[in-house]
This record gives sequence, structure tokens and C-alpha cells, in this order.
Amino acid sequence: VPVVDSSESILDARLFGTWVALENESADVVRITVVPFDEQQMVAEFVGLESIDGEYEVESTLFRVLLAEIDGTTWISATELSEPESDVESRDESAWALARIDFEAEGVVLFREISQDIELDGIKTVEELQAVLGDRQHELGFLDDEGIRFVRYDEVSTRYPTTAVVF
Repeated sequence: VPVVDSSESILDARLFGTWVALENESADVVRITVVPFDEQQMVAEFVGLESIDGEYEVESTLFRVLLAEIDGTTWISATELSEPESDVESRDESAWALARIDFEAEGVVLFREISQDIELDGIKTVEELQAVLGDRQHELGFLDDEGIRFVRYDEVSTRYPTTAVVF
């Protein structure tokens, strides 16, 4: 279930552009580019590195992105778009990733997923999900402790001169 119906999704221009993951060696995603698709939806390209037998391969995946504000907190839902055409019929339309977004400073954003220990499988509607997020978002252990911190790509060299982007 997405965090919001597509007709109710909002755009936030602070997310537009290219972002690079900071100090997160466990992250699969190291770069995200977000662009508006229409007046309510965005498209994001997640680019990561995958290690195969000691060699790295760049992987790119496109996502449909919806954004909602719930009790003063920004939440993002994303579902994969880049399935091969032959798999479109079998794709699980209910497979939405969910994260809370915190704008920590100009050009810095923190994505925090819901903890793996939290069970959301029984939630069937947007309204039910929004109620749970509103009620539990500040509960200790509800969100992943660390999250993934991203910095806007054009800020990397000035704020974080030791960060290298290789692709």
C-alpha cells in the first residue's frame, strides 16, 4: 500500500535533483536522481553498486514516487517501474517501499525506513497506513536507527571534499 493515493500525492522541490549517499558503506543505493513526472508524482532513478566476485557492477532502477505529509512529517513511497515488459503482468503492484524523510539542512536529507521488526502486512488501505504512521512514527524502535543520509550532488565537493563519486 502506498503512503498516499496518487491523486493526493504532493511534490516537494527540495527533493528534485541528484543525491549521493554519505558515509553508508552498507547502502545498496549510492545515488538517487529525482524529477517531477506530473503535478502529483515523481520518478526516481536509484543507482547502486553490486559486488560480484570482487568486481563491482553499476545497477540502475527506476521508481514511481509518491509523497505525503502526515502530522508534520514527510513520508515517501516508491514502487519499481523498470521491470522488463514481459514481467509487467506478474509485477506486484502492492510492493511499495516506505520511508520517512527528514530535511536536516539545506542540501542534506535523511531517509529512514520502518524497522524490520514492525509488521505492516495487515494494512490494506492508504487510510489505515496513514493512521499507523501518524500514531507510531515517534515510537522508539518504529524507524530504522541509522537511515541513509544523502547530500545534493552539487554540494558534495564543497561540503564533503573527501567524498568521491565514480559514476
